[in-house]
Amino acid sequence: MSYQYECNYQFEELLGQELFIDHKGQGWARCPFCKSNKFAFNTKKQVWYCHYCKENGHILKLAMLLRCSQFAKGVEKCLTEI
Repeated sequence: MSYQYECNYQFEELLGQELFIDHKGQGWARCPFCKSNKFAFNTKKQVWYCHYCKENGHILKLAMLLRCSQFAKGVEKCLTEI
């Protein structure tokens, strides 16, 4: 059995700053970890990557790193079953 999920967080909410997003859902921002301006993200795929510090992952990982202290709390807060 496989589960599909969607994270309720948005990059704008997590990063709390002005973001540059194109019509394809791809964008750039300041990295919350290394503070470089090489943080790339895709709103449709919900993935991110910093070209400077090489941190990357799904938006759920970003939410847990920035907002959630425990995995269970992060999953409960971020996910909804489809």
